[in-house]
Amino acid sequence: MHIPSSLRELLGGIREGQHIGHRFKDDGQLVEAACQYVADGLRRGEAVIVVATATRWASLVGGLATMRGVDLVESVMKGQLRSVDAEMALASVMVDGMPEKHRFMQLSEDLIARARARFGAVRVFGEMGSILSKSGNPAAATRLEEFWKGLAGNLPFALLYPCHAEV
Repeated sequence: MHIPSSLRELLGGIREGQHIGHRFKDDGQLVEAACQYVADGLRRGEAVIVVATATRWASLVGGLATMRGVDLVESVMKGQLRSVDAEMALASVMVDGMPEKHRFMQLSEDLIARARARFGAVRVFGEMGSILSKSGNPAAATRLEEFWKGLAGNLPFALLYPCHAEV
């Protein structure tokens, strides 16, 4: 496995209200960690929202399809697993190169509140901040992280995201 045992243990025990930002060594490590995080949530009956690029989503689907105890088709069909295109989500919340709080909250609160209503606990994997950092806009990535933290004060959820580092 690519992910260190300490990170594997941390991801395995994550609960609502915990947010983990991690600098992953490489793309393989990121995909493996995200797959574990998503699979653990699905096995526990939690809602999982994946906010990722189409390429990352395809990698996650490939990894999740091989994991025991995970039925991707069933999870998607019953609404337990939801994919949101990170680039489209970013486009909907950005104003003049920065994420706008009201737009972010509108998008995110609705997704998380509906998932909580159906499944209780919610976990989110999000790479919008990473996209902003990679595109040369670390200030926008930092602001986005602040919005995620603020949202957690209203709606508890677990969050895993790649930190501002090349992946």
